[in-house]
Amino acid sequence: MAKTIVKLNFPRINREFTYEYEHDMEQERIEPSLRRFYEQEAPELFALYGYAPMDVSVEEDGEETWQVAACYQETLWHSFFCEGGEPWHGSIDRFVTSLISRRWREDERDGLHEGIRLAA
Repeated sequence: MAKTIVKLNFPRINREFTYEYEHDMEQERIEPSLRRFYEQEAPELFALYGYAPMDVSVEEDGEETWQVAACYQETLWHSFFCEGGEPWHGSIDRFVTSLISRRWREDERDGLHEGIRLAA
């Protein structure tokens, strides 16, 4: 059976979370995976750890179709997934872009982008 697989990998703690869905190209799979991680895993793993590198990859029928270096960041999770924060309104692209931006700034601060320049 064809499947969509979303993997959230956290290199600093050497943990990976895999979410599998029956194949349906019309369905958004990243947002439900992030939400499930937030609701089921994040409270225990990251309650005291606001930033952590998070690599996200998506496979469709065994082929990787999307990969990004993002992060888990408490303020953003609250903003997009908890009541009382900024409403999510289905803006998964804006949410993921925020996570990528946060990851870049933290990695840059840690000296991981020496000699790398983003295209303008």
